[in-house]
Amino acid sequence: MSSPRRDVTVLVPLCKESPDKEEDLRKCPTVEVKNVIFNSIGEKENLMDYVQRLKKVVKENNVNVVLPTTDLSTFVHAALARDFPHIPGPSVESCYLAFHKPYTRQYLDLAETTTPYDALDLDSPTLFQDVERTLEKVGLPAFVKSGTATLAYGLKKIENYDDLKDALVDFKTMRDEHPDFMFAPSAAFYRQVDFCPFCPNEIEDEQHFILDFPRYHDKRSKLFKLLSACSTDSTFLSIDKFKYILEGDNPYCVHIGKYIKEC
Repeated sequence: MSSPRRDVTVLVPLCKESPDKEEDLRKCPTVEVKNVIFNSIGEKENLMDYVQRLKKVVKENNVNVVLPTTDLSTFVHAALARDFPHIPGPSVESCYLAFHKPYTRQYLDLAETTTPYDALDLDSPTLFQDVERTLEKVGLPAFVKSGTATLAYGLKKIENYDDLKDALVDFKTMRDEHPDFMFAPSAAFYRQVDFCPFCPNEIEDEQHFILDFPRYHDKRSKLFKLLSACSTDSTFLSIDKFKYILEGDNPYCVHIGKYIKEC
């Protein structure tokens, strides 16, 4: 006996009305699509305000499915899924990791033979010295692109040092003059990034706090020594193992929690 079809209202964010897409959605064999709402962002509307507006759309129309069709719309989907438990969807963090190119390479692309890459901080006081290190690591010719751009926005081929330097100047200009432009480098609505006041060019996040912040070196050394004594795994002190013990239900969590509380 087949299960009854469920009525759903579908919200398609960052998308203009499309009769063809609506027709395709209504052909879904497992659900009865009662209503399809296409919604576009306003010309002067930033993404944060847009999400707030869509929350009203969800409430007023009993939306129970959000269908993202672009990279950026996955952020909208994730934000709505976070605030409306009945809407299934990804986390904002997972979308950000999959969208931000350096983070994607660092956390998701774990192949041993990845294409050489590097990331540059536009606000680094040693930016142009960092360029030389990057070119040595990546090699030439190379391509440069904003870490948070979609499609081919800002994509440039680099043949030499001056090419990369000019591209970085263009990125800084785009960001500073158009901070709310969706494809600008480090667009403000993606994530507020704070840098550690004691460690130049290091992002002040949980990983930096637990593993690298110099003020807690002595406490950290005692913790690592204790954890090493508790474990027979020779790779215990690797960052992946450290992340694992934070997530798992195991005896190490007590020591980690004490360390974080004391710091």
